[in-house]
Amino acid sequence: MLNETIDLLIVGAGPCGSFTALTASKLGFKVKVYEEHLKPGDPEHCPGYISINGLKSLGLNPPKKIIENEVKGIKFYSPNGLNLTFESNKPEIYVINRKLFDEWLYEQAKKTNVTYAFNSIIREIKFNKDKIVAKAFSKNGGSERVQCRFLIDAEGCSGFLAKKAGLINNKRRFVNGVHAIIENIKDLDGEFAEVYLGRKFSPGFFAWIIPKNDREAKIGLAAEKNNPIHLLKLFLKKHPLVSKKARNIKILSLIAHPIPINGPIKKFFYKNFFVVGDAASQVKPTTGGGIITGFISSKIAIQAIYKNSDNAGEEYQAEWNKKLGLNFIFMRQARRFLNIIPDEKINKIFEIAKKIDIESMPLITHLDFQLNLFKFLLKKDFLTKILRFFPFFSLSFFKLYS
Repeated sequence: MLNETIDLLIVGAGPCGSFTALTASKLGFKVKVYEEHLKPGDPEHCPGYISINGLKSLGLNPPKKIIENEVKGIKFYSPNGLNLTFESNKPEIYVINRKLFDEWLYEQAKKTNVTYAFNSIIREIKFNKDKIVAKAFSKNGGSERVQCRFLIDAEGCSGFLAKKAGLINNKRRFVNGVHAIIENIKDLDGEFAEVYLGRKFSPGFFAWIIPKNDREAKIGLAAEKNNPIHLLKLFLKKHPLVSKKARNIKILSLIAHPIPINGPIKKFFYKNFFVVGDAASQVKPTTGGGIITGFISSKIAIQAIYKNSDNAGEEYQAEWNKKLGLNFIFMRQARRFLNIIPDEKINKIFEIAKKIDIESMPLITHLDFQLNLFKFLLKKDFLTKILRFFPFFSLSFFKLYS
């Protein structure tokens, strides 16, 4: 027996799920969101480092209470301590409180008559002609059956339902991430995030410090195989630069989470079942950020359903490839390339970059669409100069594309 019939069922009340619900409800869809946790924003999964232009392009203007800081630049550090600084003349990044951000999106969606079922989990779906029947189980006991025209899986990295639909295999690659909120950190420039490269502390990815203010920061790292919590402790105690800043810090919270880095799954839909956000690995392989790209993907999916419900899946896939496909191909190759370079070569790259004035590149303004950075490097002839200085690059690119 059916308990309810709706247009759109969304699994997951994280930022991507609530943004999807908000977008669909504004177009007149009857939407219900199921979330396994007791409230939105629980647990917190990322440091909340989001481009201002990305939010504005999606019509999102979070209130000031959510914004912890505004960042206008990034300082990169090589394994041997060389520094490259990329700076804009205005703030380009919001450092947000992720829990408050998720709650705000939830409240925005509720205002448009989206309904939520918390502490409930979808574990069974059945395709019935042009409808899907989902069975939701409450953690307090009991269950209900809901029929929908479309189901969107925004449940995060686990992708349980996407696996059941045959859209996810075991080839997805993850790094193990951890981030902490700390206080009493010294010598912190509140307008700049910091990124630290090197296999000793973050093999297969990088470490970061994101300032909340002059004394508090979000600090973390990710690694492909090692225990990230152990590596973070090592980073705080042994890194030549960071250990001096972190000598008297107090850790206020510590959260571990996986980050998909191999680019999106091959197919985002099966019939009228769609996947968006982390569940579809629509996460930037270079940085691990996925909020803006997840939102863009959700918007494409909803617009495809609104315009062409009969072939919405094909429309979603085609439009996503058109808008984001090349960027993700570039970012995936860039991540693979970075992961094969030993530390001594990274040190050399930093030396060369200093000589060719790479710091004039508008890096922080193109964090969402990073293919633009590659075009900038080609336009300025930076890559040619690097190849001239450093033939190792040519061999590495050949290995990646052969």
